[in-house]
Amino acid sequence: MNKKWKDQRETYCKCNGHIWILRSDKIISQFTQELWIIWVKMQHDRLKKGEI
Repeated sequence: MNKKWKDQRETYCKCNGHIWILRSDKIISQFTQELWIIWVKMQHDRLKKGEI
């Protein structure tokens, strides 16, 4: 896993606080980088709205 992916994963963990999907590198590898960024942003937006 390159540094850029690792940084994105750590950023997501700080936004959400709950590490539930990110424990498996196999799950992460199913995302393309672009989709991963969109997914992280979507989760962060949901968190800000109080949906999570």
